[in-house]
Amino acid sequence: MYILSGIAALAIIAFVGMIITSRKRGNNMKKIISILLILVFVLALVGCGNKTDDKNYERIVELESQLAKIVENVAKLEDTVIDLKDQLNTRAETEEVTTEKTENPTETETVTETETTEENKFDGTVLETSEYTITITDYKIIQPGEMGNEHGDVPIIAFWYDTYLPEIDNLRIPKIESLNPYSAWMNVFKAIQDNDPNMFNELYFSYLPDETYIKNKYAEIKRGGTVPCSIGYELTDTETPVTLVATNWFRDKEYGRHDYPVK
Repeated sequence: MYILSGIAALAIIAFVGMIITSRKRGNNMKKIISILLILVFVLALVGCGNKTDDKNYERIVELESQLAKIVENVAKLEDTVIDLKDQLNTRAETEEVTTEKTENPTETETVTETETTEENKFDGTVLETSEYTITITDYKIIQPGEMGNEHGDVPIIAFWYDTYLPEIDNLRIPKIESLNPYSAWMNVFKAIQDNDPNMFNELYFSYLPDETYIKNKYAEIKRGGTVPCSIGYELTDTETPVTLVATNWFRDKEYGRHDYPVK
């Protein structure tokens, strides 16, 4: 009897000790359950060897039953803990995603507002983009042999313009590191004489019509600075107006266009 009680006591002590150890070391509870099942089996064998003492046998059977319930409850508890952990992790992930979605839309709205408020337009005189501004100050038709078209065989249309590169501020993140008047014009403008029924007649560039600005053509513009320059196109006839079309770099979005008479 004392031996059996001692074995039961050792089993309970071992059970409690393993639970504490598992909490401290993070051991798997399933190992504990397996050990407890072995203890129950041992008690059953001991009980079978002492069936002559009915009272002791009944106590062993009762103890077996109690240990089996404990094992079952521990298994259920483990499953419950796992479920709770999964739920907490899922909730934490959901809250994190929700927080990101709550914060990011504000940033997205700000970016969208910035994009929609950046007006890229051309009215025939001034081209405004998000990066710089070109102002056409004058234009005229120069015949072959005249100053500005001394080496040409056909008339040209010449434009004089100023390129302004604004200062950097907190609301503008520049996309270009450097800019010169020639590339500023080339990035956005193309000249067309619509005198062909089958295709677009884009005009070729002429020599620089005003040698005063020969150094300005490729001069790097300072932030906040304005540099004047000139550019010319060879005409294909002297009747059809020249259409100056302003587009973005990829030529898939038009900012505006304007017709310039050539007569």
